[in-house]
Amino acid sequence: MSVTPNKGEGPDYTKYVPFVGRDYNLRMLLYLTEEAVSKARHVQVAKMGLTRADADLLFLVQSLRESATPADLSRWLKRKPPTISEQLDHMEAKGLVRRQPIRGNNKSKKVVLTKKGQEALQEAMEHDIIASIMGSLSEKEYQQLWQILEKLKDAALSAAKAEDQWAPKVPSN
Repeated sequence: MSVTPNKGEGPDYTKYVPFVGRDYNLRMLLYLTEEAVSKARHVQVAKMGLTRADADLLFLVQSLRESATPADLSRWLKRKPPTISEQLDHMEAKGLVRRQPIRGNNKSKKVVLTKKGQEALQEAMEHDIIASIMGSLSEKEYQQLWQILEKLKDAALSAAKAEDQWAPKVPSN
């Protein structure tokens, strides 16, 4: 169902994809917003020879400190362990991080920032474009957006779970 606002009242719900309804246009707006924020971050960190994923990982390693294991990084970044392992290999080759054995645990390693990694992270955080973008919202707008996005996320997870109940089950061998 397509809903269009009255003349001069409210947003133009057909602005992004004029031939579909407002719900798909809102989804497109969410997508375009995330893409714009990601592009701004990419442009910022590319100047330092980093990818967005590199900058995110450096920030997380610093934040987790001693508990930054590849498994923890995988969980927090919502990426598969082989993807994190490949990224860590790449970042080690660039001299940004290194994996160290954990005392008393021969299987696990922790990830630590090198001096070069600390310098890259500090430079990336000095002019944090994400904070600048989010700073365009008032505190009230920020809270409202947070609450609305939480509500949409929860509704989407609930809908996905309900849909999954009806999906045909494939026997596993």
